[in-house]
Amino acid sequence: MARRPQGWILKIDKRTGIYVVRFTHDGKRYLRSTSERDFGRAKAAAARIYNEVTGGGRQHDDVTVITAAPAAQPLAFSEAIALDERAADWLAHVEPALDETTHRSYTLYVRALWIPFFGVHATFTDAKVAEYVRKRLREVRRVTLLKELSALRGFLNWCKAAGLIARVPAVISPPRTVPGVASKKVGVKIRVDITEVEAEAILAALPERSEYGLRPRAYFTFMWESALRRETINSMRTPDDYTRGSTTARIRDEADKVRFGRELPLSKRAREALDSVCKDKGPIFGSASYRHLLEKAAKAAGLNDHRARHLSYHDWRHAALTHMASTTTDLTGLAYLAGHRDVATTARYVHSHRSAAERVIAAREKGRER
Repeated sequence: MARRPQGWILKIDKRTGIYVVRFTHDGKRYLRSTSERDFGRAKAAAARIYNEVTGGGRQHDDVTVITAAPAAQPLAFSEAIALDERAADWLAHVEPALDETTHRSYTLYVRALWIPFFGVHATFTDAKVAEYVRKRLREVRRVTLLKELSALRGFLNWCKAAGLIARVPAVISPPRTVPGVASKKVGVKIRVDITEVEAEAILAALPERSEYGLRPRAYFTFMWESALRRETINSMRTPDDYTRGSTTARIRDEADKVRFGRELPLSKRAREALDSVCKDKGPIFGSASYRHLLEKAAKAAGLNDHRARHLSYHDWRHAALTHMASTTTDLTGLAYLAGHRDVATTARYVHSHRSAAERVIAAREKGRER
């Protein structure tokens, strides 16, 4: 079969309906938005983008391309930009540098927040951005808004570099004294704390293999021993990240929420869990959901219906970190295992239990007896 003459591939972004063009040139991969939802126009735009990058002046699929495209003329600051199209370009531009969760958040900001507020044909001014900040503070907490503003700064700086706006408007973060309000649109997350005894009982209640071939006991045993995030565990593959019998696992930058790539030491129990499921090549666990199995095992282990129903992967990781913290004073080492660049983050993730308080009281009473 003859090779495609244009050297590029069109792919539709299901989140925006806009076509993106993908190709490789001089060993570098490119993913660019065509800003078009119509296939014919997207095809022509793809050929133009490809030739601009490669420096070619050929004709592809009956589309004549002018190699030297006219330079973009900076718009006056008061002029509007097509927010939906330009934001799609920006999302395609930043996607390779972001993890999947962050990119989904940025897409949500564009579609659910920025376009409804600024309009499809948006005019970004200092006053308009300040109005956006005030509006969002009446809807969400300050910490949530800071994430949105960080993304907005990135988008506006990209617009400036692309010549779409003459200058970047001021995007001022609210002071710490302005906390914002709790979102009314999202339900409050119910956190479930579990003890080491409860965790071990749940592990014992989990089946070795489910009716669909899943390995829930090995999955949650490995999470308990490593305290890794669910997304990181789901992305692990052999032999890239782990081979049977290894004492460490490789955590890739792109597989970690904060892009903290590292060699992770493994306990004997963690290695046994991995060795029991990993094949010579391919995903170790994959992205299957174990949620219903965790709830069922939690009930079998003695948790009441409310706690079992709300017990999450996040709670399981927190419980693992809490247990690790009770066995060591090495917060730096614990932060490395957890994937935290700042030990202050690790301290916030560790929760205390009554059993820990009882040990303190017992030690105090023992001291008084001497």
